[in-house]
Amino acid sequence: MPSDFQFEVTGSATGPISTTVLIDSAGNFINRRVQPNDTIFNTTDGQTAIISTVNSATQLTCTALSGGASWNSGDGYRIWVTEPRTFRLTIIDTLYYPMSIEVSVANANNNSESAYSDYQKVRVREDLTDIVLFYGKIERIQPVWDSSYGHVLRITARDNFSEIIKRIVNRSYTGYIRISALISQIVTDH
Repeated sequence: MPSDFQFEVTGSATGPISTTVLIDSAGNFINRRVQPNDTIFNTTDGQTAIISTVNSATQLTCTALSGGASWNSGDGYRIWVTEPRTFRLTIIDTLYYPMSIEVSVANANNNSESAYSDYQKVRVREDLTDIVLFYGKIERIQPVWDSSYGHVLRITARDNFSEIIKRIVNRSYTGYIRISALISQIVTDH
């Protein structure tokens, strides 16, 4: 099943008001591998646009926002960037434990990686149906040597259940009671 490994890029607009240009003085869009055709979500207005051009490290040109709003200084944004390099993905789903993933991303030059950071949100999206198979946060990033692929970045991420488990005060639950407590916590959080 073809899948995309995606990571979240977030920030705030710092430039002047525009319907199609987003400026973020701290955007670092090139190093964070933002690409044309990525979808950008305005978290302030709740509208989306498609990125047309990555003009520079601090400027993007995109289609007009879906509801007709403009990019204003201070508007938050979120972009799910699809990893363009070759990767190997393993989803680990063990009964009664939070789901995790291990991703090995090609890193031929063994360079330091600025696109990823600890606790950054990541997801695995199935190509054909657009279903999200995994959603969580990066726990560890390690540059390693892989005998099959050479230099790789090994990224480990855990789903949000691990955060919920850490917040449960009484860990003496057993059997189905523990599952009910987790479900109650999820409902309470959302």
